Amino acid sequence: PEVRQGFERVLAARLADAKFFWQVDRKTPLEGYVEKLKGIVFQEALGTMHAKTARIVDLAVMLAKELGWEEDLSVVQRAAKLAKADLVTNMVYEFPELQGVMGREYALRSGEPPAVAKAIYEHYLPRFAGDELPETVPGMIVSIADKMDSIAGCFAVGLIPTGSQDPYALRRQALGIIQIILTKQLDLPLTSLIHWAQAGLADQVEATPQTAKQIGEFFLGRLRGILTGEGIRYDVIDAVLAVESDRLPDLMARCQAVTRALDSEGMARLLVACERVANLAAKADDRRVDPGLLAESAEKELYQVYRQVNDKVTKKLAAADYQGALAELVHLSGPIDAFFDQVLVMVEDEDLRRNRLALLGILTDLLTCVADLRLIVT
Repeated sequence: PEVRQGFERVLAARLADAKFFWQVDRKTPLEGYVEKLKGIVFQEALGTMHAKTARIVDLAVMLAKELGWEEDLSVVQRAAKLAKADLVTNMVYEFPELQGVMGREYALRSGEPPAVAKAIYEHYLPRFAGDELPETVPGMIVSIADKMDSIAGCFAVGLIPTGSQDPYALRRQALGIIQIILTKQLDLPLTSLIHWAQAGLADQVEATPQTAKQIGEFFLGRLRGILTGEGIRYDVIDAVLAVESDRLPDLMARCQAVTRALDSEGMARLLVACERVANLAAKADDRRVDPGLLAESAEKELYQVYRQVNDKVTKKLAAADYQGALAELVHLSGPIDAFFDQVLVMVEDEDLRRNRLALLGILTDLLTCVADLRLIVT
């Protein structure tokens, strides 16, 4: 009983504090706290939380426009402006784990639209692995903008995670951005996102191409972990990244298509054919094939099949049907085998040799349109 009474006294005191903070905080509308963010330093070289808020607003507005969500622009802008305001309230100062939660509650009681209040809460999501993701468009956009600003800023001033050192939780924030983009299927190129975030930091720090490259590699490192967790082989990831590393939903779709295709017998033959083609294609100086120089029936047949498959694959790629594109590529296996069985590529005649190498060159380009199949380990 004594232990219980002790806990009850402590809990009662904490609840009394919380009630007092709640009453005091509500005397000022949430917007009234924004100016006080000038008193909180985000990072010495990157300025205050007030400066960070301004960057979040600009980046969030740009993302909304780029993603075609102009109808949400006013909510995005307002939520971004108020997103960090609760950090200077008494409640969050005493109970830091309530950041975002109190922002939502104070926003509602300050007369802000429910959509703005929800986005304020959601912009902290996901807070940890397996946590919920933002449900609303404004929540997603402000979340990405906030996290991306932190990552770009910290990389610019050399605060790059190493080993177990990650004081600004950049790994978690990068994973959060990736999970939002993948789950919500956002058409948001990684290089563009990095560029926009760096541009917003121009007044504080110098953005360099080298830093942008480091940020890109940092994201792809986190992405590899996610893909591996989905059961995708490392060589499939390498093969896809060699072709597409910017649009994450597209990258995931390609990985899944190649993974499924690897179970088929036709893909095994195609991988062998691809390796035979690539070995000689490396000697090709150009990709101009002269149909008039195709002398042997096997090379004529291969060229005709190439043109047919190329047309079909182009349509499949335009529809993001990567599994269908791979299925079309399988039709090249037989003609490629026949070509190598019946045609001598490195003939003495220079024109014939150049033309055959060019044919192998365009075949290699086609065979690596979904993923660089040369990197698949057989």
